[in-house]
Amino acid sequence: RDFLLIYVFVPTKAAFQCVTHVMKIPIFISLSFRYQDYLPHMALLVCATIMGTKIGTNLLKKTSNQVFNKLFKVLLFGAGIKLLFKFSTI
Repeated sequence: RDFLLIYVFVPTKAAFQCVTHVMKIPIFISLSFRYQDYLPHMALLVCATIMGTKIGTNLLKKTSNQVFNKLFKVLLFGAGIKLLFKFSTI
């Protein structure tokens, strides 16, 4: 339970993220979003995604499961704290 396998967690998260992004397309189309106005930005983001995937894959090969688990938990905890501060009413 405490042990996240890198090669199971990362592709699963990526697949679910891809599905949620694809599900947004019909919503944006129904809102008359003009994709053609953003084609240069989208092309740049596709290139950045490809580069990030290559860099991330190389980093995963060099990272142990223990380091990945600790780093993931620290980053997730930090994101949670950030959300608490962002939405706190005090």
